[in-house]
Amino acid sequence: MNISLPVARCTIVIKRSAAPSIPLLPHTQPPVQW
Repeated sequence: MNISLPVARCTIVIKRSAAPSIPLLPHTQPPVQW
């Protein structure tokens, strides 16, 4: 199943590009994580 790989990629990209918007995504880890 190569579904988790793209999803994780998108999540990482979103974290990096939308760092200030992290609070809007409670299911993700805090911006200080990375």
